[in-house]
Amino acid sequence: MKMRNFFTSLCLCALFAIMYSCGTSDKASSSVDALQGEWNIIVVNGQSIGSGDSEKEVFIGFDVKEKRMYGCAGCNNMFGSLDADAGNGSISFGNVGSTRMMCADMKTEDMLLQAINGVARYEIDGNTLMLKSADGKEILKANRKK
Repeated sequence: MKMRNFFTSLCLCALFAIMYSCGTSDKASSSVDALQGEWNIIVVNGQSIGSGDSEKEVFIGFDVKEKRMYGCAGCNNMFGSLDADAGNGSISFGNVGSTRMMCADMKTEDMLLQAINGVARYEIDGNTLMLKSADGKEILKANRKK
């Protein structure tokens, strides 16, 4: 009888361990923390952004703990506040600003800075971030920096 109780206890411990590990991985993937870090912007409003399209690398970054957004729009640095909710996939940027240097080609920069104002939702699929409008239209696509 003691051996049977021991085996039952062992099975229950294993079951709880499995359930706990599954629960923690779900929390990690559905957390705003998944936004943390920097993302290379590759598409804005359906237009591909190539490495030669701007003077500097075009990227967006998130400091989730400090609730801020930052990055480079191709020439100028951009910055603003960040408000995101993983539960419903909402995201918004407040007080978005940028430095004011003049560059030879401002097309990519102007397109990105205008587009970012329409962002209302986000989705992360592996190492790909998609920022979308409230109606689900993809506004920006980016890959996680390595």
